[in-house]
Amino acid sequence: MPPIIRLPEIDGTGQPLCLAGCPTVTDERSPSPHSTPNFSDAPSEPPARSIPRARPPQRGFAKWGVHLLWLLPVVGVGLFVLNGLLLARGTKPHYALTMAPALVEETPWHSRTLKVLAWDLDQCGARKPGLAFVTRKELRDRLIAISELINREQPDLVVLLNVLTEFTLCDINQPRSIAEATGMHCWAYGETFQVGLPFLRVMGGNAILSRRPLEVLGNPPLPGAEPFWSVDPSRRALWCQIQVDGQPVRVGAVRLSDGSADVRLAQARHLVEATGGAPSLLAGNFQAAPDDPAFEPFLAAKQWGEPRSEPPTQPAATPRRRLDQVLAPAGWELVHETVLDTDLASHRPVLSEFRLPEPSDAR
Repeated sequence: MPPIIRLPEIDGTGQPLCLAGCPTVTDERSPSPHSTPNFSDAPSEPPARSIPRARPPQRGFAKWGVHLLWLLPVVGVGLFVLNGLLLARGTKPHYALTMAPALVEETPWHSRTLKVLAWDLDQCGARKPGLAFVTRKELRDRLIAISELINREQPDLVVLLNVLTEFTLCDINQPRSIAEATGMHCWAYGETFQVGLPFLRVMGGNAILSRRPLEVLGNPPLPGAEPFWSVDPSRRALWCQIQVDGQPVRVGAVRLSDGSADVRLAQARHLVEATGGAPSLLAGNFQAAPDDPAFEPFLAAKQWGEPRSEPPTQPAATPRRRLDQVLAPAGWELVHETVLDTDLASHRPVLSEFRLPEPSDAR
């Protein structure tokens, strides 16, 4: 049934009369003429989705590139510090035997003389000036020539300065190779520097090769040592010990600083104190002529023979200065000393032969 619709009465002016108390009935389905239309229930269009713009692939690569720019140096510095501080041997020396038998005083071919060869090999020429390096074959050939020279002289002790045990670009352990090629019974090595990254580094130091049994004592630092990131071959001194007529004799591989004269003097005093007055043999590169103040502590102690001023040892091609010495205990008689004519390294080697005191005289 359709709803009843009442029309409002019209006055004389044509305006509708509003009768109090008489509500106007309207169709509920139609809006009231006096109400505000409600559009909330009206169907509306779904909101348009915001579609993100596709980011060009170049922007993603650029972002990662920026991160790598600061991340790679941080990682590189961390690996460099890790290698120099935690992976380095530092003051802990290395000792190894070869297949050659030991020469002991009870053997029939034992003599009352001791031949000592001291040689600053300057890394066997592994590094050329600038950033150039020798090939593995070139380094191997040079090590063979060095070993042949040592074999011709047949020393009992060989003190090598500034040799490499690891060099990534042409990785050959120099003291081990020379010890095995020359028939030495054993060798000891004291690290003085290790720089680079764990997978790309260079390690060097001093070594003592011996036909007699060796006892390793230590590789303590010297005064004026540079920080770990410096390739400083004069940072430490390697100390070992041999037996002569049942008595211990210390052997020190020495390479003093080539910088300040005051640092060399401090290092010389340190070496004298390190011996504690015990019989000691010091061999190596003292970086000074015999009249340099660096030799005053050795002369004042009167524990060693006097250093030699001739013949010169450096530079090897045309030597003009005597920097390399073999200082034996004062009781040992120097039978013969020579500087070998070779330019296989930047220094020429010193070969000294000593006559040992008789056991009764040693006491």
